[in-house]
Amino acid sequence: MKWVLSVMLFAVAMASAQRFDERSDKGTIDNNVLDEASGIAASHTNANILWTHNDSGDKPRLFAMTYDAHVVGEYAIEGATNRDWEDICIGVGPKDGIQYIYVGEIGDNDAVYDTKSIYRIPEPTVSDEQNFTQQNISGAEKITFVYPDGKRDAETLMLDPITKDLYIVSKREDSVRVYRLPYPQSTTSVITAEYVVSLPLTYIVAGDISPDGREILLKNYTNVYYFTRGYKQPLKSAFTQQPVIIPYEQEPQGEAICFDAKGDGFFTTSETTPLKIPAHVYYYSRATDMGVLSPTDYNDRNVNIDAIYPNPSYKDFTIKFSLLKEGKVSLDVADVKGNTISLMAERPLQSGSHSVQLSTSMLSSGTYSAKLKLGKNIVHKEFLVVK
Repeated sequence: MKWVLSVMLFAVAMASAQRFDERSDKGTIDNNVLDEASGIAASHTNANILWTHNDSGDKPRLFAMTYDAHVVGEYAIEGATNRDWEDICIGVGPKDGIQYIYVGEIGDNDAVYDTKSIYRIPEPTVSDEQNFTQQNISGAEKITFVYPDGKRDAETLMLDPITKDLYIVSKREDSVRVYRLPYPQSTTSVITAEYVVSLPLTYIVAGDISPDGREILLKNYTNVYYFTRGYKQPLKSAFTQQPVIIPYEQEPQGEAICFDAKGDGFFTTSETTPLKIPAHVYYYSRATDMGVLSPTDYNDRNVNIDAIYPNPSYKDFTIKFSLLKEGKVSLDVADVKGNTISLMAERPLQSGSHSVQLSTSMLSSGTYSAKLKLGKNIVHKEFLVVK
């Protein structure tokens, strides 16, 4: 059993109040072609419309669907390729009065590509009542960039509506890295992205900035992290504050998140799993009596399971957890029948971020719940094993 220990740069706060309501299932995505949704964005000009796309290897196309998961259109991007599309965002751009769709070809699992690309396309007009349509979209511009510190795999692309800067968050590091492409982004030469900050989070697979620019969501497979930004505060400063972990029910291979068009809540969706579990669109509305969360709104929970990845797990997997105080910690997993396997007997650990790398050889296919215990504090996270 191999251990990796890294020092937390800031403490992760837990939401003390239900700032967002419990998950609402808006529906099952009703188009079988859209089976690997890897990004989602809410239109600001087409009411009740979400934009999404498939993961790597698909045609260079977008899908428009309603808030209740009904797919109403397929839109091919002329002149584009889909090597590994991972995220999408919507917002302002070079021409006033026009909303643009930004598609991030930023995935690079093995870190082999020097350059990454972002396609910027004027958003077409779509109706939530239209019959399913297939169209081509012209006028796509290609923003090409490199990282200043080597090749990276990323699945998170965000647009700052205040500055028009684009942000990319890397995925695989123990402490993910945030990069910026300042506005205006060239479409004729290769840009070198600016390193912004590292965050003591891992496997970040999606993110979004609220329509007013004041709130930021980042998610991995098990948690959603919420950051706030003060008036005229640069985004970098927001990332130096404590995030709040807000309520989120884990989805199989959930790699997409976005605020709705008004910032009244957020959507998530996922890929169809190898077990053919269909993808749904879920919505978390903002609690009616709550406004923007403060990073100081947290309780005294001292332990959290930050991520279990990959999820589903096929061979080896990692459980990453954080402690806000030192103490004796144990880690178990249980199947749906309650049969328990001890992964880590009780032992003293220092505060900080820890990860345990394990093999599925002791587990059969099925759903499991990891249980982490620190004194009287107990937390659970579910994960799936597929063999």
